[in-house]
Amino acid sequence: AGSVFVKNAPPHIATLPEAALPCERAHFEAQALETLGQGLWENGLTIPTLYDYDNQANILVMQNAGPLPNLREKLMDLSFSDADAERIGVQLGSFIGHLHQHTFGQPSFAERFHNMEIQKVRKGVQYHMPLEVLTNWTHQASAVLAKMDQMGTAILQPGQCMIMGGLWPQSILVAPPEVWVVDW
Repeated sequence: AGSVFVKNAPPHIATLPEAALPCERAHFEAQALETLGQGLWENGLTIPTLYDYDNQANILVMQNAGPLPNLREKLMDLSFSDADAERIGVQLGSFIGHLHQHTFGQPSFAERFHNMEIQKVRKGVQYHMPLEVLTNWTHQASAVLAKMDQMGTAILQPGQCMIMGGLWPQSILVAPPEVWVVDW
């Protein structure tokens, strides 16, 4: 009984349909929700509970946080207090630190969550900006591109700990004192 959230992984970035994404990324989100939803978190931070995952259709069924504002919306709201912003910062910092500490140096996490296809997309989208854009910003475009390529290549290697590659303000839902981290 109750409300659930049903999520399908389309074969592209939602806000950038021309950028292809592997549908199998839903598998990694399901694994993350299964693994991390085991009571590791405290201080009012919530990760949705996974109820079901259909790996053929790339559909997840999970706990619904409800129609909550995301962190970006809350930070833009003039009535949102500095104390609430600071408390959320502490919650998120604690969460990220605990996630890194819990998964650091564990080969099983590095193997299970090494999402090579998403990392390839990230390298292309985030680290290979067009040369003409950089040329307008700086006279050192080639040096910047070389560094970006180096960083993009580094993310193709298994990491030392688990990270949430899509942790941005729209992936954080806020209902003080509770904070939800979604979209794994």
